[in-house]
Amino acid sequence: MRLLKQPWLLNAILFKVFANKKREANASRQARAVAEAIITRVKDKLLQDNIKREVITRREEHKVRQENVYREALTNREGKSSQNNLNLDTCNENCLGNCTKLEGKDTCQCKCNSRNYHENILEHSKNTGNPNETGNTAPLYNFVEVIIQDQLNPNIPKHDVLTHDELVSEIIVMLFAGMDTTKTANVIVLIMLALHPTIQQEVFNEIQTVMGTDPTVASTYNQLQELHVLTRVIKESLRLFPSAPLLGRTTAEEFQIDGHTIPKGAAIWVPIFSSPHRDPNYWPNPDRFDPDRFLPSETEARNPNAYIPFSIGARNCIGQKYAMLQMKTMISTILRRYRILPGEQCKRIEDIRWEFHLTMKLLDGNDIRLEPRE
Repeated sequence: MRLLKQPWLLNAILFKVFANKKREANASRQARAVAEAIITRVKDKLLQDNIKREVITRREEHKVRQENVYREALTNREGKSSQNNLNLDTCNENCLGNCTKLEGKDTCQCKCNSRNYHENILEHSKNTGNPNETGNTAPLYNFVEVIIQDQLNPNIPKHDVLTHDELVSEIIVMLFAGMDTTKTANVIVLIMLALHPTIQQEVFNEIQTVMGTDPTVASTYNQLQELHVLTRVIKESLRLFPSAPLLGRTTAEEFQIDGHTIPKGAAIWVPIFSSPHRDPNYWPNPDRFDPDRFLPSETEARNPNAYIPFSIGARNCIGQKYAMLQMKTMISTILRRYRILPGEQCKRIEDIRWEFHLTMKLLDGNDIRLEPRE
């Protein structure tokens, strides 16, 4: 009776019955192995870079010593009386051999018989110094590289740096939240375009208008913002097949809903795949693919909570803008080069095969065909 009144208590039982715990453990091991491999490769790269920087530093130190020699030679030269002809040995010492011996004489005529020679050397040395100092060619490090650099730095206290396990956790989050989801979304968008050739042509025409007809020219950020039809296609695809079909929350306090008492600390899962994304109260004929649902005139009159593929509230997806840019870049790049056609097994929306996980997992059979554009 208690389970009927508090069905969320069935979660642990259901996980065990359907072997979700075992699958979750296997997935965790695989994800950790991938994260460990990434850390190993990045660390090896950074160690090699550090060795290269040490070599460059030694070269820079040697260059500084050379500059000091040049300055000392210039100072000694200025302390002497001006001469047009110098003894060969003295000239070589001061101008480092850049002189030409006059034919038939024991003296040489110095090509650098002025202060300009040494000044040019010093100026050249400054211009070709450590590129990091100029700010133009300084290396840029990603998040993982920055953390590993800090871990390798003995001058940074350990308590101020992420531990190895913490870094592994961060990488796993980035892999699943930032790559697996957009991969799934890209596949769904391509299938939708293949199944709706009229809409695909409309998207292609927009891409041609905004980006031009040369597919080898990379798109710009501003151009991607002008792809309004493609944006609507992506949004409608995410409505029908959200990459994260479940949203999880933990209750901060006890509250009542529909006669049920939800205790503090309870896990709440919202299946956005079915509701609200396919709720006919918000989406007429909800199973139909219709990008025009996201025209400004439509979205203004609709409850914003009816569309939440990136979650909502204070803990929504922090990468949603990047995800949209990534998807628009990927889809537009493919469409500029290929016409997308239905595959042999996936000829209708109903043919799309997937499993309901924390993130959507597409199964075999979701195929398309690519036909090169002339």
